Amino acid sequence: MFPTLGNRIIGTITKADIASVLEPIWIEKNETAKRIRGRLENIFDYAKAMEYVSGDNPAAWKGNLEPILGKLKREVKSLPSLPYTDISKFMQHLQTKGGIAAKALEFAILTACRSGEIFGATWDEINFESKVWTIPKERMKAGKEHQVPLSDQALKLLKSVEINKGLGEHIFIAPRGGMLSDMAITSLIRRMHAEQLEKDGTGYIDPKQHRVITTHGFRSTFRDWSADKTDYPREVCEHVLAHKLPDDVEAAYLRGAYLEKRKSLMADWAKFCFS
Repeated sequence: MFPTLGNRIIGTITKADIASVLEPIWIEKNETAKRIRGRLENIFDYAKAMEYVSGDNPAAWKGNLEPILGKLKREVKSLPSLPYTDISKFMQHLQTKGGIAAKALEFAILTACRSGEIFGATWDEINFESKVWTIPKERMKAGKEHQVPLSDQALKLLKSVEINKGLGEHIFIAPRGGMLSDMAITSLIRRMHAEQLEKDGTGYIDPKQHRVITTHGFRSTFRDWSADKTDYPREVCEHVLAHKLPDDVEAAYLRGAYLEKRKSLMADWAKFCFS
């Protein structure tokens, strides 16, 4: 960058100059290129505020560099997941495991929630009477409060760890205190995979990716099952996963009116898991 722009008077630098700096690394080192562009934009904003330059910011993105460099389409890779036909076998295996990590993983599967939402779950978020877990917006990826219907199996699991209430606000407390980590559950899944591999030579592998399954992958397991084996509307299934719906009005409606349908869906999912 400096050999290209370092000796230039800032007021003479154009968007073509900025593009020539970014183009060589725009595809191969896109994250680096985007950071450089952002910093250049900040420099020019400062220069404009100090009246060193005038006119449009040559490092701006929208309507400026965007048509020249273009947005990269990223390939979205799903995390390895377990086929729903194997979920019952996995749950039976999981039931043989002791420890809080096994409880947290089971709860994650029964609620189809992200691991971070499980680790951060607190007792005051659970309403045993209405059978709903309310996750505050601060802990949600979409930044919106999320209500999670709790099946009888999920409630039974929570009752089994109520003895930990006196140890802190979190439901799933690490052996040494505080929240569990992703590694605790990842290690559990790997041990279970090794045990199953030794037992029958199968293990717990995503058949499409040929990789050991992940905690997050169980969300895909749930989604595949709900699409293939139930008649619930797509919007209801997507809302269980707290995916952002395309229509804000539709999303607001689903948060309220479809809660009962989601309760039924999660009850059916729990029954299938233990069938």
